[in-house]
Amino acid sequence: MHPRTPPTLIWLSLALAWPLHAAWAAPSPDSAPGARTTLPAAQCLRTDNALDWQKLDDRHILVRNLGRNYVLRLATLCLGLDDTASIDLAGAGMNRICGRLGEYVIARGERCRIETVDLVDEATYRALSSGERKPYSEN
Repeated sequence: MHPRTPPTLIWLSLALAWPLHAAWAAPSPDSAPGARTTLPAAQCLRTDNALDWQKLDDRHILVRNLGRNYVLRLATLCLGLDDTASIDLAGAGMNRICGRLGEYVIARGERCRIETVDLVDEATYRALSSGERKPYSEN
């Protein structure tokens, strides 16, 4: 006959194992497109340092920031991006876009929620900018 495990020991084991499960199950930066990840504060896009932007399609924007390049994926189509020369970037209560809820691109009065923010290297930025490479699609 096996000794019975006390219930508090079972709950303690589950409580200790849960953070490991959550870390293992969390999406990585290389996971499927559209998976929500948040950039560390030091890597976030500073809205006051955005130098240039380019519409890649109705859901993706390429942004050049001081020394860094980003691809913003929007949650829905953003028709305000058509025929506009400027956009505003609205962070969630601060001047940074990190991939958190409450961050928007504002184009011609249309608020377009940012779904993901990806930091990209210079070669990727050039390939996306020239059309040589396409942003992630849902298909």
